[in-house]
Amino acid sequence: MIRLLIVEDELIEREALKLMVRGNFEEITSIEDAENGFEAIEKCKKQIPHIVIIDVNMPGINGLDTIKEIKKISNQVHFVILSAYNRFEFAQEAIQLGVEDFLVKPTNLSDICNALNKVMDKIESTKDDSQESTMFSEQVEEIRPIVERDCIYSIIYGRENGSLEKMLGFLGFQVRYGFCFGVSCEKSQRMVLNLIKKTLSEMGFTCIGEGLHYHLIFFYFDEKQIKEGRREELGRFLEMLLKENGYLKHTIAVGGIVEGCDSLIESYKEVLEVLKREKAAETKFYLSDQMNEEETTYLLDLDKLTNKGMIALNAEEKEELKSFSGWLIQQLSHEKEQVSEVGGVLHQLLSIIVGKIQSRYSGIELPDYLFPEHLLNAESVQDLENQCYLFLQKMQQEIWSYQKLNHSGIIRKAMASIESGYAGDVSLNRVANELGISVYYLSKMVKKETGKNFTDILAEKRIDKAKELLTKNLSVKEVTYLVGFNSQTYFTKVFKKYVGCTPREYKQMMM
Repeated sequence: MIRLLIVEDELIEREALKLMVRGNFEEITSIEDAENGFEAIEKCKKQIPHIVIIDVNMPGINGLDTIKEIKKISNQVHFVILSAYNRFEFAQEAIQLGVEDFLVKPTNLSDICNALNKVMDKIESTKDDSQESTMFSEQVEEIRPIVERDCIYSIIYGRENGSLEKMLGFLGFQVRYGFCFGVSCEKSQRMVLNLIKKTLSEMGFTCIGEGLHYHLIFFYFDEKQIKEGRREELGRFLEMLLKENGYLKHTIAVGGIVEGCDSLIESYKEVLEVLKREKAAETKFYLSDQMNEEETTYLLDLDKLTNKGMIALNAEEKEELKSFSGWLIQQLSHEKEQVSEVGGVLHQLLSIIVGKIQSRYSGIELPDYLFPEHLLNAESVQDLENQCYLFLQKMQQEIWSYQKLNHSGIIRKAMASIESGYAGDVSLNRVANELGISVYYLSKMVKKETGKNFTDILAEKRIDKAKELLTKNLSVKEVTYLVGFNSQTYFTKVFKKYVGCTPREYKQMMM
């Protein structure tokens, strides 16, 4: 759907051009006209045309100056000059302004058609590039959190650096220097992570980050040597950011600057050491090389332990649940000497967790075997740890089963949005907003449940509908817009990818 504006001071010529365009170009669905440059500028302010056919010599403001003013409104407008004035200086200035063609009056129909076809081909090509770029960007954003997570795991678990550098390159990082920084985070982990990443990105900090156990771990990268003051600047900024957003009990640790991907693990270890030692009474940041060696005494806090248990139960990695079980028994053993005492506190703690699960997941039905009465009869600390892990595993399975039902509801709603909105401006972002969930979560659930990306499902739906419409008395162009594509060229490309032939070939086969 192309919008055209004709700027010509002669009424007869304006009407003749409009008649000629309507008779030869179905793609041009809107034709406006203006008798001078001032009127043309005002019309462009209200609705920007795709193409402007304009005369040079007009009263008030000439065509070239009008082009300059319209370009200030939008640089996406394409211009064709149609004028009896063919002086060299006019043509030279037109070229400098990026005018697509300069036709000299009197001209014939074929010259005008050729000029407009050339401009429309350029517009279609730009749309194709834009749509492909948008789809690629959506697909990259869908997998970016996964790649970031893999990068962080590769660093902290010492995986082969060649693959790490490839993944970082995919994310747009050229790493020569870097350092780790982390934030203790037992509550609202995903919210704090998103807040930090969004704010740092807006400030130009090139970093990746992910939640890991009860900490948020980030790595900051740069191609050039990082100034030492950058660490303190970052730490103080994070301290201020968290406090301003109501996060008042967090420890922020900033590791040392290192050179090369293989040394990032050292900066991470420094951060981890600080986060393990410091009990967060208030939000405060520490530079790893300014810490003393004093150990912090662990204090038994059932609310804190319960919250950590809830986080572990909602984690996707089973390793985190096992890690929490071992850590929990260790903490309880510090406080209680007798196995029976440890078992008693553990029973109390897990009973609180059961209550929280029932409160959080309204309607969840927990079988009797989940309630941990047998913990009171454990004979050893190791037995307690094993029983605790088994109990939490069973609890986690119940939660996952409950969530799966909810996930199925989300998928059904997402598929319904595609079914009802495929012909319009439906997208991953729009559907996620309608469902009130994050783009990443929706993308992940769709991929998990269907084995396909959201964009592929939408494209397949549109192509299936297009195949149906092509068997009816409709042109390829009509079908293009009916199934939600804005470009016939792009529609043809996608159709051929999924069907193996062009829409026109398919239509001929079905006749």
